[in-house]
Amino acid sequence: MQDPGARGGEIAGRVLAAGGVPVTEATVMITASPGPHPDIAALTGAGGEFSFRGLPPGEYTLLANAPGSPPLTRTLAVQPGEAATLDFMVEEG
Repeated sequence: MQDPGARGGEIAGRVLAAGGVPVTEATVMITASPGPHPDIAALTGAGGEFSFRGLPPGEYTLLANAPGSPPLTRTLAVQPGEAATLDFMVEEG
């Protein structure tokens, strides 16, 4: 049996525009704060979804950048073996 504390955490969510419309190909970047881990970036899929898996426990800052919208930043904590959900609601610029 695997020790749950040995598993990484996950952050998943969506980037949405007004009315809940998914934003495709928005860039979401994640940075550990503080930490030696490099920044990781992902592009949202057709449903506006993104995910980062296997993250070491700690606090992370996420930056969502959608075309035509100002960038949004959020910070949240990741626990071992747990999944955190974070949705970004972007405004048209």
